[in-house]
Amino acid sequence: MFKSDIFDFLEKLKIYWEKPFGLFTAILFSAIICFFLFTNSVPGYVIFSFTSLYFVLVITAIVIIWALTTNRVLTRDAHLISFTIIIEEEKKQPLVKKFFKHAIRKINSSKELKGLRIKLIPSGIFNAKEDLEKYKDRDSKIISLMWFYIISGEENKIESMVFKEISFRARFPDDQLFNLSKEIKIGMSGKDWKYISSEALTDNLKIITNLYELILYNIGIYLASNSKFKDAILVLKKIYSPQERNLIPIQNQNSPNTISFNVNARNIIAARLSELLLNCYIHISQKLLDEKKWKEGYSNSKEAEVSFSDLEKYYYLCIGLSVFSYKLGNLLESKTYTEKMKQLKGDNADEVLLNQGFYAIIANNIPEFIENYRRLGNATIQNHIAIIEFLNEEKPNYPNSQLLFSLAESIITKLYIDPVEGNLQIREIIESELEGQNDNDLKKLRFFAHSICRKRPQTIIVR
Repeated sequence: MFKSDIFDFLEKLKIYWEKPFGLFTAILFSAIICFFLFTNSVPGYVIFSFTSLYFVLVITAIVIIWALTTNRVLTRDAHLISFTIIIEEEKKQPLVKKFFKHAIRKINSSKELKGLRIKLIPSGIFNAKEDLEKYKDRDSKIISLMWFYIISGEENKIESMVFKEISFRARFPDDQLFNLSKEIKIGMSGKDWKYISSEALTDNLKIITNLYELILYNIGIYLASNSKFKDAILVLKKIYSPQERNLIPIQNQNSPNTISFNVNARNIIAARLSELLLNCYIHISQKLLDEKKWKEGYSNSKEAEVSFSDLEKYYYLCIGLSVFSYKLGNLLESKTYTEKMKQLKGDNADEVLLNQGFYAIIANNIPEFIENYRRLGNATIQNHIAIIEFLNEEKPNYPNSQLLFSLAESIITKLYIDPVEGNLQIREIIESELEGQNDNDLKKLRFFAHSICRKRPQTIIVR
C-alpha cells in the first residue's frame, strides 16, 4: 500500500513539477525521506548536523534540476522559442504539452535546423500577452517568445479545445519592416485549431502540424528581419510547398468561355512564403556581389531561379545573375538575363540601361552607348559607388574602350553623386578627347556629352 501511494504521489508530482507547488512538494518529500533514512541509520549525536548538511545539498540539487528542466534558466544563447499554455481545465495540460513537445521534437531533431533550439516553458506564467515583453527582456538568452491562449470545455457534450489567441515577441531590430500581427494572421490562415476528443486520431496530427508550421514561420520571420537570410531560407523551406501556389481553375457553367480561380488560405501562405524566400535570396545575392564572391553568388541565385522566376521580384535576382554570369566569363548569359529584366520592367529601367550601356562600352559601340546613357534617370539606383567601382575594375581589360569608360563614370557621377563634379569631369573629357574630332561617332558623342552638361540630372530623357 505504501509503495503504491509513493508511485501515485510521484505521478502527480510529475504533472505539477513545473509549478512552484511542484518544487515545494519535491523538497518536502525529500526532507521526509532524508529524515527517516538518517534516523534509522545514523547515530543520534550526528543526526542533526549530518541530516542538515545532506538536506541542504538535496534542496540545492532539486532547485537546480527544477530550474533547468522547466527552462526557467537557460544554459546558453541559441535560437529559442518559449511557450506558455493557459487553459481552463487542468487535466488537459498533459495533452496540450504533448502537442507542443511533438512539434518541438520534430524541429529540434531536424539535421537542417541543427542550430535551432526550441524549448517549452511552464504554463500559467502569463496572464495576458502584455506580460510577454517583460519576460523576454529578463534574459538575453531568450531570443523569441510565443504565447498560446487555449480554451477547453464541452460543446454539444463533446470535450473540445480551441487555440483562441497566439502572440509572438522577439528581439527584432528597430528598423524591421515586418508587420507582426499581419504575419501571424497569415501564418495561422487556413489552419483549423479546434481539437475534439471524439476526433482525437486526426485532430492530434492536425494540431501538431499546425504548431510545427506556425513555429517555423515565425522563426523564419525573426531570422529574415535580423538579416540571417541563409538560416531563414533553411527554416522557411521546411514548410514551403511550391505546388500550393498553383490556383485551381473553375469553369463557369453559365459562361463556358470564362474561367475563374479558387484561392484558398494555403495558396495565400505559399505565396507569402515564396515572397519571403525570394527576398532572402536577393539579399544574399546583393551581399555576395558586394563581397565579389561570383561563384557562390551565381549558385545562390540559380537555386532561387528554379522556384521563383515567375515572381515580380525575380527582376532583382536577374540583376545579380547578369553580373555573376559576366564575371564568370559568360557574356551571352549576362545579356540573356538583361533581356529578362527588360521583359519584367521595360526598356527604360535604370539597371537595364546600365547593363546595355556596359555591353556597348566593352564593344566600343558609341551609338549604343549614347542610346542607353541618354535615358538614364536618377530615381531608383542606390549603389552608385559600386557601379563606378565596377567600371574601374573592368576598364583595364578593354584598352579600346577607355574613352567610353571615362565618360560613363562621369555621367554616373553627375546623375547620382555630385552634379558639379560630374560636369567638370565631362567637360574635361570633351576638351581632351572629343574637341576637333571629325569621326561621325565621336562628333555624336561630343554633342551628347555637351547635352548632358546642360541638363539637370532628372531631365535626361529620350527625345
